[in-house]
Amino acid sequence: MDTKKIAIGVLLATTIVFAVSSFKKTNVVVSNLGGEQKAPIVNVQVPEQPAPIVNVNVPKQTVTSPTLGAATGPELSSPYFTFGGVRQWARKTSMTTGSTTCSIQSPAGISSLVAASASFTNVASTTVMEIGLADTAFATTTRIAMTTVTAGQASQLVASSTSNTLIVPANSYINTKVGSGAIAGTTNTAGTCIAVFRELQ
Repeated sequence: MDTKKIAIGVLLATTIVFAVSSFKKTNVVVSNLGGEQKAPIVNVQVPEQPAPIVNVNVPKQTVTSPTLGAATGPELSSPYFTFGGVRQWARKTSMTTGSTTCSIQSPAGISSLVAASASFTNVASTTVMEIGLADTAFATTTRIAMTTVTAGQASQLVASSTSNTLIVPANSYINTKVGSGAIAGTTNTAGTCIAVFRELQ
């Protein structure tokens, strides 16, 4: 009887232990020995924040366009033009009434006379026209070119680099004269005079 009771008691105790253990939460640790272990993924909610506004003071800069050397048209207001280091002058004036109808000053340096011309649109009487060189304006000249003009007719006279006088001192004058021998006399004339110089210095 005692052995039977002991066996029944042991069986009953084992059943109770098994029943109690089945209600417990078992923590199972899985170890992947020798294999790759991955870090757990954690989702974190970060509140959205607007980017700060930063005021930056940028100094105003003025862009200055360079001055270019290109001409804006076919005409230049300057009396001279330089190219290749050589400066050339050109002047034009209207005739006046008198024995010396035109007087054009040369550059402020020694130059050569490229060409000088006088173009008459009308003369009151047949006379002599002369282009010459002088130290002063409207003065008696050293003759460069000379011709006879007819009353009431248009006439032209050109003194070019083929003339005997080629070198022009600084601040000299190319004068156009009319009259008896182109040295004296007063003639009513109309027209223009042109002189072109090339600086030698």
